[in-house]
Amino acid sequence: MRGQNMIVGAVLAASSWIGIAQSRAFDASTGMRVEPPSQPLAVKQDMIRDRVERFRDRMFRLQQDLAAEEPESAERLARALTRLGELGAPEHLGDLVARLQRGEDLRSTTALQDEAVADLETVLAVLLQRDSRNENREREIADLQAQMKRLEELLDRQRGLREATRDASGKGLQQRVEEALRGAQELLNRQADLSAQTSREAAAPGGMSAEAARQQAQQQGKLAEAAAALAEAVKQAAAQAPSRASSPDESEEGERSDAAPQGESAPSALEQGAEAMKSAAEEMAQAAEALRETNASEAEAEQEDAEAALRRAVHALKEAAEERTPSPSQEDLARRQRGLAEEADQLSQDLRPPQSGQPGEPAPQMPSPSGRRSGSEAQPRVEDAEREMHDAAEDLEREDREGALEHQEKAVESLEQAKRELEDTLRQKRREEREEMLRDLEARFHDLHVKQKRINEETSALDGSGSSAADRAFELAAAGLSERERSLAGIVDTCLHILEEEGTTIVFPRILEQASEDMRLVADRLAQRQTGAVTQTVQAEILDALSQLLEAVRQMQEEERERQQQEDQGAPSDQNAPLLPTSAELKLLRAAQGRVRDRTMTIEKARSVDTEADVTLDRTLSQTADRQQECFEIARQLRKRLEEE
Repeated sequence: MRGQNMIVGAVLAASSWIGIAQSRAFDASTGMRVEPPSQPLAVKQDMIRDRVERFRDRMFRLQQDLAAEEPESAERLARALTRLGELGAPEHLGDLVARLQRGEDLRSTTALQDEAVADLETVLAVLLQRDSRNENREREIADLQAQMKRLEELLDRQRGLREATRDASGKGLQQRVEEALRGAQELLNRQADLSAQTSREAAAPGGMSAEAARQQAQQQGKLAEAAAALAEAVKQAAAQAPSRASSPDESEEGERSDAAPQGESAPSALEQGAEAMKSAAEEMAQAAEALRETNASEAEAEQEDAEAALRRAVHALKEAAEERTPSPSQEDLARRQRGLAEEADQLSQDLRPPQSGQPGEPAPQMPSPSGRRSGSEAQPRVEDAEREMHDAAEDLEREDREGALEHQEKAVESLEQAKRELEDTLRQKRREEREEMLRDLEARFHDLHVKQKRINEETSALDGSGSSAADRAFELAAAGLSERERSLAGIVDTCLHILEEEGTTIVFPRILEQASEDMRLVADRLAQRQTGAVTQTVQAEILDALSQLLEAVRQMQEEERERQQQEDQGAPSDQNAPLLPTSAELKLLRAAQGRVRDRTMTIEKARSVDTEADVTLDRTLSQTADRQQECFEIARQLRKRLEEE
């Protein structure tokens, strides 16, 4: 592929410049690196800067040339250009040239050269990525989720219509409604008793005991499960119920409107009952969660909301029972079946891939990166269901109930297969999204680690230089380090946003947030020319946290590879598993607690040496106390996850 070959050339060029930038002269007798005179180095550095500038121009031209024919390659080049601009690599290289021309200290210049190498390696990592941009995949996932929702609704209604066809007399539906009403009333009574018990325990001297909270949480959880099951049963009954337009006094306009999707008409009493019961189940589950945390006040509020939802469900089910729904007529069943067939036809068209070639000739299927089938595999299944629905409608019109049931059963099977196909496609897209995110995080954390290490080394060197904090050179150097530290905090904030969007990890984003806070604390101390033990201890903690996080990202990548191998071998894998396993999160928490301990000891030592503690030291101590409380909260959340597992 032309674009791929061009990108390979760009990768090789970037790799060669990284090698040049990393090179040093070596003393053959000692094997140690030595620094040549600054002027020849300045010439070489200027050559690298010029090549990077030309490399950026070439990437821009390539991106424009490939935009039409190879959009994926053009997209990758655009990402590399954006990252190059974000890092400011060309500008940093120009600064290095000026430093070498002025003959400044080569040790500090070497540290900046290492940062420039890390920048170029980051751009190289972007060029080596082959997946589509996250935004495109997110749109694909959103479209698939919308289609999945439509498919699930269609499947539920087809199942309900099948049951309505099977129930010739209509007595079965009435019986289900009455059973649901009795079940809802019983749940309301049991919930009221449990709510009263919670209130008594909470009002007792000393409040609710942990054992009482545990027992009530178990009872509340069982009630939540029962409510969820009843909500599903009422939902199925609502799908089975005859349409309102089947009444003799309904107008033709009503009949036409009934062919529209259910969501566009006013909900029936059964639908209202199902929704209220679902809300009750959710409130009960939240109450159980609050009880597990021994939070009696929150549990009482959730229980009160659950009772209110149950009362709404009972009221709606009473209305449905009093309506004495008549038996569905053959004509009504046939009309409803044709309406579902029309919806299946529309969904099938929306799922159909773009056509190419001769009219009526389907486009060739493009394999996904993993070799799995694309989401368009669901389309023929929906098309099969549509045909079965039409056949069922014809049988109903001929009053052939048995024949209609056979076609309806096949329609349900086809829709269930289509649902499995879409679920498989969604899993694949989400896996690709996670892989893309992990590659991006690894590149960013590697970049952060390299730059933080250099800042730490320069801070230590500056503190041990013997210069006074009042010296102008000392002040400028500390200010420069402060600015660089603060810029790293901005990169950390970007990583934090990515993890918060992902939303399955507990410890990882909290540790990252702590690193961001520490970076800003260090930046403030450096701005005030404080380069001593406390500042360096916090810097060491930041570097340790970044090392732990980088290791965790690599562990995540290994977990993803193992999960993919399980899927390829046909073994089931947990697609809802958190991005980082609990064992790895515990390891991160342990390291965070160790950093809190070390900082506490450093602050205590600093106070014993200097009794006149500065403002930033007081701030550091206060932040350490907050950090200890945060470790406790994280541990509590992890314990809760382990209990749920």
